[in-house]
Amino acid sequence: MLAVLAGAAVMFALALLPTVGSAGRAFAQVSNSFQALGGTEDIRFPRFPERSTVYDVNGRVMATLFFDENRKHVKLDRINQVAREAVLAIEDTKFYEHDGVDMVAVARAALKNLLAGEIEQGASTITQQLARNAFPSVGTERTITRKVAEAQMALRIEQEYTKDEILELYLNRVYFGRGVYGIGTAAEYYFGTKAADLTLPQAATLAGLIASPEKYSPENDLDAATERRDQVLRRMARVGFITQEEADAAIAEPIELDITPPRKPKSAFFIDFIKRRFLEDERFGATREERKQILFQGGLKIHTTFDPKLERHGLKVIRGHLPLKEDPEAAIASIDGRTGAIRALVSSQRFGRSQVNLATGEGGTGRQVGSSFKVVTLLAALEQKIPQMKVYNGQHGQPVDCTPWGPPNYRANNADGSGGYMHLWEATRRSVNAVFVQLAVDAGVDNMIDVAKRAGIRSELPEVCSLTLGTGEVNALEMANVFQTISNQGKRCRPYAIARILKPNGKEFFKQGRDNCKQVIDKKVAITVANMLKPVVESGTGTAAKLGQWPVFGKTGSTNDLRDATFGGCTVQICSFVWVGHQKALIPMQNVHGQRVFGGTFPARIWHDFMAEVMKGQKPLDWPPAPKPEAEKVPDVVGMPQEKAERVLAKAGFTAVVKQVASNQPVGIVDRQNPPGGSSVTAG
Repeated sequence: MLAVLAGAAVMFALALLPTVGSAGRAFAQVSNSFQALGGTEDIRFPRFPERSTVYDVNGRVMATLFFDENRKHVKLDRINQVAREAVLAIEDTKFYEHDGVDMVAVARAALKNLLAGEIEQGASTITQQLARNAFPSVGTERTITRKVAEAQMALRIEQEYTKDEILELYLNRVYFGRGVYGIGTAAEYYFGTKAADLTLPQAATLAGLIASPEKYSPENDLDAATERRDQVLRRMARVGFITQEEADAAIAEPIELDITPPRKPKSAFFIDFIKRRFLEDERFGATREERKQILFQGGLKIHTTFDPKLERHGLKVIRGHLPLKEDPEAAIASIDGRTGAIRALVSSQRFGRSQVNLATGEGGTGRQVGSSFKVVTLLAALEQKIPQMKVYNGQHGQPVDCTPWGPPNYRANNADGSGGYMHLWEATRRSVNAVFVQLAVDAGVDNMIDVAKRAGIRSELPEVCSLTLGTGEVNALEMANVFQTISNQGKRCRPYAIARILKPNGKEFFKQGRDNCKQVIDKKVAITVANMLKPVVESGTGTAAKLGQWPVFGKTGSTNDLRDATFGGCTVQICSFVWVGHQKALIPMQNVHGQRVFGGTFPARIWHDFMAEVMKGQKPLDWPPAPKPEAEKVPDVVGMPQEKAERVLAKAGFTAVVKQVASNQPVGIVDRQNPPGGSSVTAG
């Protein structure tokens, strides 16, 4: 028997030697095959797929991302000694003694295979298993040629790597069933613990899985798993890794599982948003496929700007105002006013019921935001040098010539039916549609769209004069970005959720740079608009959003049929935008808890309650004051009919205050004016 074993070992050893004429044709073929498979191959190990981890702004784990290989790489010194010995005992007892190939084991297997006439038993060491699994060129077919190539590769690996390095690679590569790869992930999944904290029975259970993860799975067959675990324990005692008493004590214990599957994302919509943004961003890889591999297999540590406490608070606020099943849905997008960091994306819709993110429109489309879009019209108008105090006739239902962006007799109706001549500050405070349609025409709808794109709108916008009333479909995050641009004195910061990314080795892969912000609107224009929006909250349509000590600017929005209602606003530190509506259908909100839903009702209240929490502990800061309105020359309107005089004054930038006085003039004719014609005074 010993002679046969020795002969088999010699035959295999000869196959591992370089080809010589006397070795014969068979050995020459084996050696040639090795040269093709492993002789010249780069034996630097390819990186094993490793799951990526997403963290919130406080460094807490939010989610793990992976394809079919759930793996967390663990350093060897973080793997319990008893776990290492359990694997060595059952897989490769002489690992630290051989040079990659265990010739005694080879001879034993060779004899059995020779007697059987086919390959029934292998003799692969841990290094050989690693060679087979890490280098696809070695192959997996059950042939002598492939086994020799595997052994040759193992010998080369042993020359290049230390034993500890090889064992660490193996323990992180091996499969434990249920999509779990690596002993660190297996310890988490099966026992809810770390590889450093595995007990002897736990370690033996995991070591037993390696040979056949499904057959010995304690989830599939607890009896088979227990029998296999006990086999590992007896083997550990036999080779001296543990005492027989320790083995007996461990065998007496039942297998107690604590199955801990990969955690479901705590904030599913936000995690989905992170994945989409990563895959879209060419900074993370040249192609989408490359970015996908990096994200799901690169072992990245992705640190985000997201604050889960604010998301929870936002949901609580929304449900407090809209508690009933039949109530509309709502969404909040909140970003840092000076950096663009996304603090919260809140959607009242549950991810499991709908994958439409109401805060970003992803998975669906945007929605109309109503008069909140008037802030874009103001920016475009001031860029076009239209005076901030310009006066318009805001008469309800008056026709407006919208050509070339609409009909020549477009009728703009005001929400409250009021009208009269007024300057832009007053029209903004009261959100007068008739004024803003005229302003859109004067500013140019094409200029409005240009400003919108610069300020943060990515959605396509229709070139119609009613765009100023919010008839384009956009999303809450885009609108929050527009408000942020105004608040930041015309400097738009691209909203971002990924602050930095680390590689598995701890080195920095990506960090959000300071070049994220760019001046896109003239500073004076943005400051003026911010100040024009403050009275909206102080005494206009958005008073429900007042925040006490913190200065606020904002704008309400409602569609004509009340299918959508919005409120966007900022403190100096934070900008948030709220949308309220029905996600699945355009349903008029005529009676929600006994009220018609306008931007100044539920959206403004939700914004207020959400921002009250966000602003806790933050200083009350204010924006610079608006530049003084331009001085204009007052026309002389004495002797004109009242209606004509009001038109002339409005064209010059003034709003007429009419008083009835005793006069020698006919009724309706201007008798006198103050200030007099020809004087220069501040427009308004």
